[in-house]
Amino acid sequence: MSAFASRAWLRPAVSRGVLAIVLLAAASVAHGLAVPALNAHVNDLAQLLSPAARDRLEKKLTDLETRTGAQIAVLTVPSLEGESLESYTVKVAQTWRLGRKGVDDGVLFFVSKQDRKMRIEVGYGLESRLTDLVSRRILDERVRPRFQGDDFAGGIEAGVDAIAGVIAGEPLPAPPPARPSSIMDSLIGALFAGGIFIVVVGAFSAVALVTPGAAGWFLYAFLMPFYASFLTAFLPPYGGVIGCGA
Repeated sequence: MSAFASRAWLRPAVSRGVLAIVLLAAASVAHGLAVPALNAHVNDLAQLLSPAARDRLEKKLTDLETRTGAQIAVLTVPSLEGESLESYTVKVAQTWRLGRKGVDDGVLFFVSKQDRKMRIEVGYGLESRLTDLVSRRILDERVRPRFQGDDFAGGIEAGVDAIAGVIAGEPLPAPPPARPSSIMDSLIGALFAGGIFIVVVGAFSAVALVTPGAAGWFLYAFLMPFYASFLTAFLPPYGGVIGCGA
């Protein structure tokens, strides 16, 4: 007896509803972004690479696979077409089966141009080296700055070089230190803060000077914390005390 015949007790309305749900689910899968064929290490469907850059990357990745056995594949697409980044990269990795059987040392470096999204999908065999933190650093420090300057080829190549280096046992260098503020930047900031203080607090101080009686003293008491904090910042540690006393 067939599976459908064994469930003949279902009412026709329910059966039609279940069938509709199944058909809708099948249609959504059918219209999802298809996984392209794995034709080479570098699969540039978004055309972000020049022929020379593509050939150079292909040679690097072929040499890496020959030396270490690990397999890195690059995939760029014009758009995810509504699919989530994580689910699509997992689908590609599972379809392509990157890396050696039983070792699972494959890596997918994925870029979607229009969505401005990228991801490094790592096989289990390399997760101890290419951790989430390391992968994030590669994308943030090596790839993203070049992408922001529209240097897509340079960003992809820098990402591939960093991934290959980590696989080969090379540690990532420390991130570049943040640029220290120049003297001019500090001076401009101090002048701006001082100007705001003089305009706002100075206006209230002028009102306090011409206001007789308790109202004037109340304004003085109200303004003391502002004088104290501002002058302490510029003349530590006793600037606030001197200002309030004055």
